[in-house]
Amino acid sequence: MDKQKTNSKPAEIEIKSKSRNEFFLIHGYTGSTSDFNKLPIKLNKSFNANVRVPLLIGHGTHVSDLDNYSFNDYLMQVEEELKKGINKKKIFITGIPVDDKFLKKINKSFAKKKLGFNSKLLLITIIWGGTGIGNLKHVVECLDSFSRNVQIAIITGINKELYLELLKMHFNNKVKIFGFVRNIDEFMSASDFIIGKAGGSLLSESLTKKVPTIIYGNLSAQERLNANFINSRKLGYFVLNDKAFKRIIKKIINNPKVLNKLKENMVNYSMDYALEDVLKVIIKT
Repeated sequence: MDKQKTNSKPAEIEIKSKSRNEFFLIHGYTGSTSDFNKLPIKLNKSFNANVRVPLLIGHGTHVSDLDNYSFNDYLMQVEEELKKGINKKKIFITGIPVDDKFLKKINKSFAKKKLGFNSKLLLITIIWGGTGIGNLKHVVECLDSFSRNVQIAIITGINKELYLELLKMHFNNKVKIFGFVRNIDEFMSASDFIIGKAGGSLLSESLTKKVPTIIYGNLSAQERLNANFINSRKLGYFVLNDKAFKRIIKKIINNPKVLNKLKENMVNYSMDYALEDVLKVIIKT
């Protein structure tokens, strides 16, 4: 087996075996090859397969380096990597596997009470990724300024500065602020809808939980594609400005049938069995 690169800085991972099978893993935007932890080694040992994890250009250094590249640059890089001995007929698209806890059915009223909210009032959860980076504060201020008789849960992730800043603010509605949490599944079970960015993991989890998402603001190329997919399939909404944001929020609050229709549409795009699909591919090959 070829040795795996173990530099302190993230680098491409390539583990070879005598097998013709290969796992080709791609890390997320702003991530790195280290995101997979010990998975490449485990896949190699468990299936005696080759494992490749390319480091996307602009990643593994400073976040500002990402500004030098577009989505098409990443797409071209991956396409070039796929030419290195991978038969395109044997590429399987399965969706993003989610943790089993997102598959558990939890009563909405029970979940609201557990998190300290009124079970009879609408609950809106704002999730802006693990780092809480972006225009989250503006979204909170905008939502709280015109909405009444709603509850808002704000998850700031590891952004402690934003967390402390929001704690000092006065709100018109009942607002609870949380930092980094490990029970996103419970928040999704309790929420009537979510406001957030268009990361693949968040959207896959929300689809599994059947909780619609409103995606707001300017996005990276990859997230914009995700957002357009959600919007075009009527699984949620993608809005770019305060006027559209307010219009959609009022539409949802004033007409419960809007949310119900979105949830019905989500059934056909669930990630419930993505992990099972991955395993079927592995067993088959």
